[in-house]
Amino acid sequence: MQLSREKELFLDILRHSLWNEGVYHFQHSNDNDDPIVSRILKIATDQTLLGIVGNTLLNNTEGVSIEKKKGIKLGYKILKIQTRHSMVESVIESLSNDFSNKGIDLFLLKGEGVGSLYPDPTLRQSGDIDLFVGKEHYNEGKKFLDSIKDQDKSFSESAKHFECHYKNISVELHKYSDKFKFRPCQDRYFQNLTVEEMRSSNRTLKCGSSEIKIPTAYFDAIFSLEHLWNHMLKGGVGLRQVCDWSMILHSYGKELDINKLEVDLKKCHLYEAWQYIGYIAVNFIGLPKDECPLYSENNRVSSTA
Repeated sequence: MQLSREKELFLDILRHSLWNEGVYHFQHSNDNDDPIVSRILKIATDQTLLGIVGNTLLNNTEGVSIEKKKGIKLGYKILKIQTRHSMVESVIESLSNDFSNKGIDLFLLKGEGVGSLYPDPTLRQSGDIDLFVGKEHYNEGKKFLDSIKDQDKSFSESAKHFECHYKNISVELHKYSDKFKFRPCQDRYFQNLTVEEMRSSNRTLKCGSSEIKIPTAYFDAIFSLEHLWNHMLKGGVGLRQVCDWSMILHSYGKELDINKLEVDLKKCHLYEAWQYIGYIAVNFIGLPKDECPLYSENNRVSSTA
């Protein structure tokens, strides 16, 4: 696949930002021109990676020229990303304490739990907060969250979760991590896998004075893939979600039970998705091959990816 110069440079800077390996470089004389830097920042914005890529550009040692006003504006945007990260962590801390006081077991899905694996978690653009309570505590948890939600904001409920705003942050309270409405066998298997992995997890994330439970790294790897694959099939996905999955594998890929992983992925109809996204993660994001279990370079995977 032939990429434009700005896309090549964007990926070069992204790989340097994530792995701190090698030094990204602007090979041609016009690469330092403001227009190409602006196009790189536009790509970063579209892929929800502005904090990570923008921070590298602002703090580079390669003499990349960013016009002064644009540099100030970029710095302000990065500060906003970091401020939102702090706001999200504060809301997680508050909800974790509140649910704990109610005796409701709570898990944090995706988001800041995965974000903690980045070199600088504050530069990852935060989205909404996904909390998992499961079927047993869902009604109690929903009733409580409904009582403290922002009353001036809209809310909704689906078969999967209750969604509202709390302190101006979107919060989803999950009865199920995900649902496969038209694939009952896959749905049943995935629900059992979710319960099994939640029960066996002893991982936590510290947010302020509180610690909130997070799923096993094994579940994170499968669930993050399922989530981004679902978005990709429905209309598109940003590279940030591929980066999230890559950071999970970077930290835990060598520890995953490959035999169990292959069985679970095939049962959940995610085996080919794993290989497609794995090819992208290795060849574009820079994830080392030996950290990506079940990695494949067969022609069908590489040509499709």
